[in-house]
Amino acid sequence: MVLKILAAAISAFPQLQDTSYTVPAAATLIALLATHRIAQGRATTRERDLHACVVVLTGAFTPLGLTLLEDLAKRGVHVIALSPYPVESERVATYIDLLWSVTGNENIWAEECDLESPPSIHAFAKRFVLGPNGDGGTGHGSGGTGAAAQCAGVCA
Repeated sequence: MVLKILAAAISAFPQLQDTSYTVPAAATLIALLATHRIAQGRATTRERDLHACVVVLTGAFTPLGLTLLEDLAKRGVHVIALSPYPVESERVATYIDLLWSVTGNENIWAEECDLESPPSIHAFAKRFVLGPNGDGGTGHGSGGTGAAAQCAGVCA
C-alpha cells in the first residue's frame, strides 16, 4: 500500500522522475536529518549534577524566571538572581526565603541590578568581580559563574 502511494506521488510530480533533481534533494534531506540528530545531543534520563555550578539569572522575578529559578534551586545550583527591585523589598525577600525553605538550597541570592541602567549593570559587575569585601570573591560561596541565563522570554 505504501509503495502504491509513493508511486502515485512520483507520477503526479513529473520533476520527481528526473533524477538530476531527486538525488541532490534526497542527499540534502539525509544531511539535514543527520545534522538534526547530531545537534540533539546525547539522550539521557539521568539528572545532571549541578551542585558546583553558579548561574547568574536575569529576569528572575518574571513568571518564566521564577519557574527557572525554582527548578535550578531544586537541582542545587548556586543562583544569583538579578532584580530591578531592591533586595530588601518584600517581593524579593519573601520569594528567596520561600525558596530556601522549600528546596533546602541556601545558595540562592538576590542582587539588585536594573538591566536598563548601565550604571546599575556596572555597579553589579564590579560587586560581582571584586566581591563584597573587595577581595576578588563573589561573596556567594563560589569563585565565578558557570552560566548566565536571561529570562526575558528566552532562556540561554
